[in-house]
Amino acid sequence: MLIINADDWGRSLAETDAALRCYKAGRITSVSAMAFMADSERAAELGKELSLRTG
Repeated sequence: MLIINADDWGRSLAETDAALRCYKAGRITSVSAMAFMADSERAAELGKELSLRTG
């Protein structure tokens, strides 16, 4: 299995949405979550809904 990770999940609305589009398109397999940032709470909820692997 090839793991392709996207950084900055939760940093901002734009960065979370860009990674989300990549995940839904099958381009990435996981994300690196950022805590206490502008979009952290929404990103955490999205990650739980999608069972997205985060680190």
